Amino acid sequence: MALNERKNKAIYDILTKYEIAPLVYTIIKNQEKFCYERDAITPALVAFVESRSNDGRDTPLNDTAKILQGDVFAFTCIGEEQKLKAVYAALKETYNCIF
Repeated sequence: MALNERKNKAIYDILTKYEIAPLVYTIIKNQEKFCYERDAITPALVAFVESRSNDGRDTPLNDTAKILQGDVFAFTCIGEEQKLKAVYAALKETYNCIF
């Protein structure tokens, strides 16, 4: 597993530990996409996705094994403040995080 793949997996593992289903921004076949687990999204994330209904980057997934496909370059988390603060605290010293 490449270094970036390990970092992405580590970030994703922390997010899922805190029950946060992120949007994963990635490049797949030279095209930017945002991926998410169709069955795990929150009402706030549903609103975000619905506000981008005509966005060609929208890539809902049924298979969580594919969430980190392509060249991942960002994670966006929309959720409960308490969970987001906990994730921020866990990641901020190692990764570039904005809260």
